[in-house]
Amino acid sequence: MLAHSGLRKGECFALTWADVNFEAAVLRVNKAVGYSKKRGLHIKNTKTSKPRVVDLDKETSIF
Repeated sequence: MLAHSGLRKGECFALTWADVNFEAAVLRVNKAVGYSKKRGLHIKNTKTSKPRVVDLDKETSIF
């Protein structure tokens, strides 16, 4: 997934089924997983804090 989509690791780990549209072959990226000593693992904004849509290639979108 990471190699074919260009997602950052934290963005990929935060994906849910609601973020995936297999029919349109796109991912909605609107959150990421972060870590801090104080909060541990948590969901946070993406690096730019702007949601985006990532197109998937045919091979990735068939799963």
